[in-house]
Amino acid sequence: MTNRTLTKLLCALSALFVFAAVALGLTAPTRAQDASEPGPMPVPLFWRIEKPDPAPDLSVVNTLKIITADDYPPFHFRDKEGGLRGFNVEIMTGICETLRLNCEISIGDYDSLIPALVEGRVDVAAASLARSEANMEKVDLSKPYYRSPAVFAVRLQNPIKDAIPRSLAGRRLGVLAGTGHEQFLKTYFGRSSIRPYGNMQEATEALRVGNIDALFADSIPLMYWMAGQNSRTCCRLAKGAYWESYYFGNGAAIATKKGRREIMLIINYGLDRIKESGFYDRVYRKYFPLPIN
Repeated sequence: MTNRTLTKLLCALSALFVFAAVALGLTAPTRAQDASEPGPMPVPLFWRIEKPDPAPDLSVVNTLKIITADDYPPFHFRDKEGGLRGFNVEIMTGICETLRLNCEISIGDYDSLIPALVEGRVDVAAASLARSEANMEKVDLSKPYYRSPAVFAVRLQNPIKDAIPRSLAGRRLGVLAGTGHEQFLKTYFGRSSIRPYGNMQEATEALRVGNIDALFADSIPLMYWMAGQNSRTCCRLAKGAYWESYYFGNGAAIATKKGRREIMLIINYGLDRIKESGFYDRVYRKYFPLPIN
């Protein structure tokens, strides 16, 4: 995952959409798909699927103790009734149900997650922990179960199709100041006019009113902003996603205490199985409904 703080700020801007459309489970009516309609939205393959055998020894744990947080929609949050919801929650629930594990989920603030693992109070932390060198020094990390690439958002009437340096030469590109996204633009989009903003609210408003031609940011918060009320249906994602880990990170992982290899084998095995079964793709489409090209 890239820049957790940035994502939290923009998710706050679109809170009405998050809680109305996701937390309350509002979806489009189900109907039969016509043969002429496109199939389900493709979901990126974020990790390599291992062969199903040999299965790990599931008897090494009686109850898998999982900790997450509840302040980071759409990944983990409370619904109107106080229930715990979110992408991370459903992924872990899916692993537990698929492997028929007895699981117990507790909630802590974000800064308490790694200490809870290190002190042995829980087995697993599932809260969008970055696969960073700093985290790898403290805990063991699973395969990357999601990544959020950097993308360009443009106004609907903007003719830009492919977000590449040549097509954006001379264009005004907004970006959050002091981020890997800004560094990437300065490195590869030097022929464009780069306009840094102090926060995402300023940047998205500049795009909405036409003060910039495109906004370069993390795909997930942009996705939610465009679907929320603050965008006023102004914008769309341009074709072209950037995944360079040097600038945008190595994705998010599920964590265990260092040396708990038997638990990590179970988690990685569970991720493979829910991906193979289609469960992962269904959850991904539920929370991240726009395709990343």
